[in-house]
Amino acid sequence: MRWFLAFALLAGCNSTVRRAQRLQAPDVAALGLRGDAIDARHGDIVMRSHKAIAVIQKPQRDMGPTPYGGNLIDFALTDDRIDRLGEMQPFLNLGRTAAFDALEIISDGSDGGPAIVEARGRDALIDFINVPAVRPDLLSYNGGNGLLRWDPNAPVPITFRARYTLGEDDDFLRVHYTVTNHGDETLELQAGVSLDAGGAVKFFSHERGFSGISGFSLQAFQAGAASNQFSAIMGDDVAYGIRAIGEKSGRGLRSVGLSIAGVAVLIATEGNLFDVLNAPTLVLAPHGSRTYAYEIQLARSVAGVRGRLLEREDEPGFVLSGRVANLTSRLPSADFAFFLRDGDKVEAVVPLDQDGGFSATLPPARYEVAIDAPSLVPLTSPVIDLSSDTDVTIDAGKHGQVTIAGEVFADLDSQSSAPRPCRITVLSQTALPTFRVSTARELARPAYETRFLPECAGGLTLPEGVYLIQASLGPAYDVFAERVVVRADAPVTLAPRLHRIFSPVIAADFHQHSVNSPDSNTPLDVRALGYAAEGIDFFASSDHDRITDYTPVLAALGIDTILQASPGVECTTFSFGHFNAWPLPPNPALTSGGTIDWGRETDTLLPRDIFAAMRGRGAAIVQVNHPRNNGGDDFQSFFDRAGLTVDPDKRVLGSDPLLQPVPSSTLRLPEGEPLFDKNFDAVELLNGFNFTDEDGDGRLDEYRANLTLRDFVGFLAQGFHPAIVGVSDSHTAWRALPGYPRTYVQTDGGAFDGESVAQALKQGRAVASNTPLLDVRALGKDGTSGGLGALVRTTLEGTATIEIRAEMQQPSQIDRFEVFVNTWVKTPGVAADGSWTKVPLPPTAIVDVVAQPVTRPNGGVVYVATASLPITVERDAFVVVRASGKEPMFPFIIEAGGGTPNLGSTSAADFFATRTGPPGLAVANPVYLDRNGNGAYDPPAL
Repeated sequence: MRWFLAFALLAGCNSTVRRAQRLQAPDVAALGLRGDAIDARHGDIVMRSHKAIAVIQKPQRDMGPTPYGGNLIDFALTDDRIDRLGEMQPFLNLGRTAAFDALEIISDGSDGGPAIVEARGRDALIDFINVPAVRPDLLSYNGGNGLLRWDPNAPVPITFRARYTLGEDDDFLRVHYTVTNHGDETLELQAGVSLDAGGAVKFFSHERGFSGISGFSLQAFQAGAASNQFSAIMGDDVAYGIRAIGEKSGRGLRSVGLSIAGVAVLIATEGNLFDVLNAPTLVLAPHGSRTYAYEIQLARSVAGVRGRLLEREDEPGFVLSGRVANLTSRLPSADFAFFLRDGDKVEAVVPLDQDGGFSATLPPARYEVAIDAPSLVPLTSPVIDLSSDTDVTIDAGKHGQVTIAGEVFADLDSQSSAPRPCRITVLSQTALPTFRVSTARELARPAYETRFLPECAGGLTLPEGVYLIQASLGPAYDVFAERVVVRADAPVTLAPRLHRIFSPVIAADFHQHSVNSPDSNTPLDVRALGYAAEGIDFFASSDHDRITDYTPVLAALGIDTILQASPGVECTTFSFGHFNAWPLPPNPALTSGGTIDWGRETDTLLPRDIFAAMRGRGAAIVQVNHPRNNGGDDFQSFFDRAGLTVDPDKRVLGSDPLLQPVPSSTLRLPEGEPLFDKNFDAVELLNGFNFTDEDGDGRLDEYRANLTLRDFVGFLAQGFHPAIVGVSDSHTAWRALPGYPRTYVQTDGGAFDGESVAQALKQGRAVASNTPLLDVRALGKDGTSGGLGALVRTTLEGTATIEIRAEMQQPSQIDRFEVFVNTWVKTPGVAADGSWTKVPLPPTAIVDVVAQPVTRPNGGVVYVATASLPITVERDAFVVVRASGKEPMFPFIIEAGGGTPNLGSTSAADFFATRTGPPGLAVANPVYLDRNGNGAYDPPAL
């Protein structure tokens, strides 16, 4: 703490204060960094100027997008110390980096010169990504004849030196990477940097906007994304501009950007993305060296970055400022001004201040100012020829106030309410788009906004107009919806009363992402509040290769009595599947929390070894995520990549090397070893919403769930019974909402702690659902009965009765039960030409039902559909039930849904003339029937 106070006192004068120092444990807290991407630890080196604080990580191995130390991990302005930067590392040949093993202070800046820190290391594989395995057809590097000239897996005989420089008055950090060739042949390399974005930020590309960092897809390569002057990582309160620097000129160079699994790659070029894949950026003579440089400019906004770059390179610039007039109170989210040059090129973006003001220094050109605010109609100013400092005013139009004063009745029998979070959804008869700018102006959002209110109470500011305002607390509660006319002179107060309507059951979600994942910018508190507002009782964290502990977050929000969480992780093997594990206690000494090191730089762990490592760390549940896609072409789908074959008739359950779409060697796995392993407890059946009319019968089918269900019943037939689960896999705060789909878990006494949920899950006492609640029971000999996961003895004649009950919010959410009794097909279905075929899984019985209303003691109304089905079996059996609907659940489920507003509507019921979107769907884990009376389930295919 002493050195920190001394620097604060002497920062304004030329002194002998050291501006680079290795951090001891007490120094980390003394830095005073704030934000959601703070990674500084004991042993790292801090660099300071009068304007900025930078932290360079000590050399270490920690699995993730940037698996080695020696890189920039924290960067903040001195006055507010907000850090939202993940990590920046050198990047070679689309898959290699530096494994730094030494880090030292070259100059501590006490002489008045710059602080200089140097890291030294060797060439290493970035084992978090595997480019050839993702697109082996596209990125062939056969002798340089493919799109990718280099083999990322091939070691390069080089060493790295990274020199970080921070001047006494700098608000930017410059890093020079020196690459030395230790071989006897000339090396041609492709060099740049990659960035794990870190916290609540998004990628921004100069001239191209938020879509300027191209995704890793065939279309991105074919489009050949053009280079730009700089790219940025943008948060609501801080921005980082990254650009390449000329080796001799010291001025900025144009770069092209590419996004791989939420990690941005920047490579200097005057060309485009296609050129980058084949053109070397470094040529090293035998035993020669070359240096390339990048810098990261720190500012409060992208507009601030743009202004500083103009100033530093002595280019002309003028201030374009203004304000949004008639601005009233706003929704709790950031509002922005975009500066569009020549109608479609995004020059910069800046947050509006509390009074609706904005200001940016821009080069002279023609501009349009676009306002992007969820609470405002996206208005634009007249076109401005910026040739001097200019001030503009944009009229926000008339807005009105809506006050929400909700009550929640959390028990079926409760007559009294209690404060509880809820979700507010605002839908408009006229569009409420958000102005997200890419290469041209586009209105990218459907006409809705969502917000989570901590106590189901708060205020909304909306433009004058007609709205449908909906209050909800997940599918276990009824929904309040009202047509509202908003006027500036007539404030509106809504008093929603939300009643619990489902029978007692635990709602859980085992897959979601937050700022601790490189491809998500959802803050931890927003993620937790969202779960509480959607009626989730328990969730297991699953950030990409980072263990997140929500315990302090839940306590700080005051929701730890209604929501519990278990720390876990999603091991994101880049090319053969994703796997969850929980609970995993975090290791605070490591940025990742001590995740499973499945990559190990060169010898990637086989799935069986990953599962064993998870068990060794104490995981009660190991889960396979999104196991199927469309038959072998999805690098995130384990069953596809493993060539999984399930054929109960031939007693086959395992990998078929001939069906592996990518060889094991390309996956960095040993040849001859089976990829599939059964040491997991759960498999995702429902993940997001992926509905199509697969068989042309007029009913939408969840096509990925259908593929996985065929595998699942084949598992059951051969005595392997992992639990099927539903998960949201939500990466965003407001669009793909947390908890949809979800898993309903039947725990003893309604306990929602991790141990109770894990035990019930292992027993198969769970239902995968996108909203409806489903329960299945079997009635057998002498009136005995059992529910999900239970074994029920049939009569001597092999008869039993299956009783099915579905509960739902809307009467049309479920109208059909499908029952599968010892039904299976071979998967995958492969035609003679080798193509994937969708083999139907025929149900044993189909029962069409009509839900009836039931009024709960608390006043809520639930719709209930039931069926009783007698069956006869000749051998032990599994019984799986699927419940489905035909009508869309929109607007309660807003993801993948929409509707045509009825401009003449007079009530909430007729607000939409037409609706589209996913219908209700739930699949229960099996009930087992004991036909031979030996007290055990004998798999029927064995």
